[in-house]
Amino acid sequence: MRRARLIRCLLCWLIAAAIVATAVARGEDVLVIYSAEWCTPCQRLKRDLEKHPEMTQGLVPEFRDPPPLNATIPDIRIERDGVVIARVVGYRGRRELANWIRSVVR
Repeated sequence: MRRARLIRCLLCWLIAAAIVATAVARGEDVLVIYSAEWCTPCQRLKRDLEKHPEMTQGLVPEFRDPPPLNATIPDIRIERDGVVIARVVGYRGRRELANWIRSVVR
C-alpha cells in the first residue's frame, strides 16, 4: 500500500515535470507556487486552481515545496525562461490572483 502510494506520487511528479519542461521549451510562462500541505491558504489556492483553471490565463501551474529560510507561503511567481518576472506573496482569493496574472501576462 505504501509502496503503491509512493509510486503514484512519483508518477504524478514526473508528469508534472514533463508538462513544465514542455512549457519552458516552448517559451511559455510558468506559474510557480511555493506551498506546503499544512498551509491553509495554500490548500485553498490549490482547490481554487483545480475548480477554476481559467484563473491561470493558460499558464502552466507548478507547485513546489516552500523555499528555505523563513519563507512566507504561498509564494506565487511567474517565470519566463527560468527567470522570475513577477511575484506576489500570500493568497487573497481567486479574483485578485486572476487579475494579477492577467496584468502580468498580457
